[in-house]
Amino acid sequence: MHMSNKGVLVSCVACALFLVSAAPAYAYIDPGTGSMIVQAIAASVLAAGAMVGVFWQAIKNFFLNLGKKWEKGTAGNDPPGASKQSGK
Repeated sequence: MHMSNKGVLVSCVACALFLVSAAPAYAYIDPGTGSMIVQAIAASVLAAGAMVGVFWQAIKNFFLNLGKKWEKGTAGNDPPGASKQSGK
């Protein structure tokens, strides 16, 4: 989808006016919200660590095989059947 420069300008001006004209909320963050944010961050880090732990062998094999392909010169940059030596 292609937007013209005029459409982008109108969108930016509309967003700026919306943000400038916002009324104060007079709200507060509950003390429990901070602990929920900390728990969400901790859970994300632990889940990522567990996922890496479960798939560690596959990740290690992927990078080892990738290194072997680069050594052979067949890392996907050459067309199939092409080699570095021209056979002369």
